[in-house]
Amino acid sequence: MTESVKIFITYSHKDQDYLAPLLGYLAGLEIYHGVTLWNDGKIDPGNLWDQTIKDQMAQAHIALALVSETFLNSWYCQRVEIDAFLQRNVPLGVCRTYGVDTKKLG
Repeated sequence: MTESVKIFITYSHKDQDYLAPLLGYLAGLEIYHGVTLWNDGKIDPGNLWDQTIKDQMAQAHIALALVSETFLNSWYCQRVEIDAFLQRNVPLGVCRTYGVDTKKLG
């Protein structure tokens, strides 16, 4: 059996309102194509969040960044997540948070 494609979604927590609509758009990939989407909202309470994130990053085939000013200015997003993906040559997709009318998404 082939391994499913794993997509790691990175974002600034200040942009959390944009995450749910994005996951809605991508839900068909999970349902119809067996793609696994992961974001830090899936971390169980009590788990070590930093290690869990790094473990999931190590398993990801694709990184999808929800880019905003706060994301670009986040030390953790840039120095931990993006740096690790670039070092591993993981394909990096970009979604911008500005200019999105969330009323049309919901």
